[in-house]
Amino acid sequence: MSSSLFQPIQDADYLTPSRMDKSPCAIDVLPPELLLEIFAQNTLEIYSPERLTTARYSSQVCQLWRSILLSSTFLWGRLLNLDSVVYASDEWRKEVVLRVGDAMLWIVGVVSDSRSHSFLMSLLREKWETVQLLQVDVELPEMLEEMRAIMLRKAPNLKTLKVRILRPRVYKLIALYDDSPRTLFDDFAPKLARFELDLVRSFNSNASWIFNLRSIEFSSHYSAPFILSVLKSAPSLTTLLVRRIRPGVARSAVTKHENIASFDIHLPRLRYLYLDGQHFLDVYLFLKLIKPSPGCILGVSKIRGVEAHMGDTSTNMLLENLYGEMVKWASAYINLHRPKSAYLSMNYPIFQSIPSVQIGCTKDEFGVPESSLSLQFTLYSYGYNAIQQLATCSGLSAVRDLDLSSVPQIEDPLFPLYRAFSSVTKLTVVRCCPDLVGAFHIEDSQPQSQFPIFPLLYNFRPVSAGEPSPWLDFDYTHYILDFLEYRAGVGLPILSLDLSYCRHTVLTFGEENWSRIASRALGVKVTLPDYCLSL
Repeated sequence: MSSSLFQPIQDADYLTPSRMDKSPCAIDVLPPELLLEIFAQNTLEIYSPERLTTARYSSQVCQLWRSILLSSTFLWGRLLNLDSVVYASDEWRKEVVLRVGDAMLWIVGVVSDSRSHSFLMSLLREKWETVQLLQVDVELPEMLEEMRAIMLRKAPNLKTLKVRILRPRVYKLIALYDDSPRTLFDDFAPKLARFELDLVRSFNSNASWIFNLRSIEFSSHYSAPFILSVLKSAPSLTTLLVRRIRPGVARSAVTKHENIASFDIHLPRLRYLYLDGQHFLDVYLFLKLIKPSPGCILGVSKIRGVEAHMGDTSTNMLLENLYGEMVKWASAYINLHRPKSAYLSMNYPIFQSIPSVQIGCTKDEFGVPESSLSLQFTLYSYGYNAIQQLATCSGLSAVRDLDLSSVPQIEDPLFPLYRAFSSVTKLTVVRCCPDLVGAFHIEDSQPQSQFPIFPLLYNFRPVSAGEPSPWLDFDYTHYILDFLEYRAGVGLPILSLDLSYCRHTVLTFGEENWSRIASRALGVKVTLPDYCLSL
């Protein structure tokens, strides 16, 4: 064994004050069991390349620490970060493998060259049955067959498997691969809980190990029908992600709905579903067929295929149905969690986009989890219908902090939604139509005009980053002032105006407008950007 393995930390006595004065130190009296727990905590950040170095230096501090570390093979089994091990000296790499012994293995990293390829495959061939966690990104096409061969072996201790392909050219090889379902793990992986595998396009969707899965992540080269068939066998699932793959990679064909049997997929424990970069037809299928736990968190982004069929009657009908499914998921979450904050983007033609939804939990400034809601709709006929459905959700009355983006000129379908936010005290507006008063005001001839929206509102924060875009040919200054005067006129004055994010507006306000804001009729407290003096 090389003497370099035992090289002490430089000037260890100097680095440890207790060794200088020889007086007792609190850590000197810790029981070995507690020291072992401390050393184990170092292994938990699996992506940190410093963990192995920390363990190595810790084993050189004193005889007690060294004895604890060298006798605890499970610690070294958790430290197999490819970046740390593969590119170390040959002596140290062999020593690490020796210290691992027969312990359970946690292997993470990127396989990008012959050295990492050789080390990983040698380790997997010899110790696959002891692998507990394998999370690797593969860049080498020559590894596909070798990795597939490993995945056909029994995996008695495997708990987490995440093998991701990074390069489009490797995906293309997978696309040419035989699609016949493979019996992964020889149908024996009783402990497997987290699964993500880009190496194949299909596998036995009725395998017994699927029943115990808690988390599955699919890339887009798995077809929607295949994913749905797997979900039927995964009642214990809590997390499901279907992600887009890199540009230049052929995705699976769009699902033909007439070929899909209409069956509900009950996932009573599902708490999180995220669909990224999927075709809108497939998104509709997932949201329609999956029946999750009440209040499941949902994320849908970057939907494909909408633009190519925009205006087509059948597409419009499907999009209306898609919006309806989004609203069902949103309503279930809102009514259960009653979020305190919400973000709603209502894109009208000048800000055209495709539907997206983000319903979930965030943390406040103190790190305390809090419920939040984020929705984005394009206001065509089906978008309005969805908003009308959402307005019936009683849980919206719990929202105190509301962010509205791309606020359009008011149209009747929006009033029920605004009224549903009956407890809002702080309103943030990002991008608005020219007439903010019109956007939040019902014509006096309407019966409901005597009940202004947002009755508890007292804090207003318009957001205008930089100069208004050329297509927004209106003055932010006047719409802010008109809105303040309108609210005061109906007996619901704004007490606080936050202009922290209105740099251009502040610079162009002018003395006359400042006088209007500071007048006794309004009496508004104004917050300016940091570079401005406070009023």
